[in-house]
This record gives sequence, C-alpha cells and structure tokens, in this order.
Amino acid sequence: MSESFNGAANTTHQPITTKAELDARLDARPTPKPEPQLTPNAWEAVSVNQTVNRLAEMRITELQYRLQSSRDMLERDHLKSIHKDRSKAGFNNKAQDYER
Repeated sequence: MSESFNGAANTTHQPITTKAELDARLDARPTPKPEPQLTPNAWEAVSVNQTVNRLAEMRITELQYRLQSSRDMLERDHLKSIHKDRSKAGFNNKAQDYER
C-alpha cells in the first residue's frame, strides 16, 4: 500500500501566503540609517545581519510572486466564466434562424 503513495506524505508544505504577512514584512524592512561610525562591531554581526536581510528579501519576493500569480489566475478564471456560454449562444441563435 505504501508503494501507491510514492512518498507524497513526505513532501514539505509551503506556508500560506497572505497579504497581511507581506505588509508586515515590508513594514519590518530595516531602513538605512546614517551612522557616524562606519566600522561594524564584529564581522560575525555583519554576516548574520546580511543573511537575515537576504532571507527576508527572498521571502518578500516569494510572497509578491505568489500573490501576483494568484491574482492573475483569479482574473483569468473570471474572464473565462464571463465568456463561458457566449460562443454557444451565438451558434444556437444561428441554428434557430436556419430552422425558420
């Protein structure tokens, strides 16, 4: 029975993408502040800060991409639902004209 699942239960799930998380992460972005002393306290601190900032920016980019793709799919599906029966209605009207 385990052969039929092909390891599907072991896949990692992505966290839910929300506009609130994107807004919170955008608001939490560090703003550059001019400092009179440009030397860092230690190279470890600089490395850790760069890594944290890079990961935060990657997550922001991922959130923006996923929200945009969801929005695009929603708009596409909405347009499809609007135009769903238009072509069929046109053919039915022409068929009725020929029958008369």
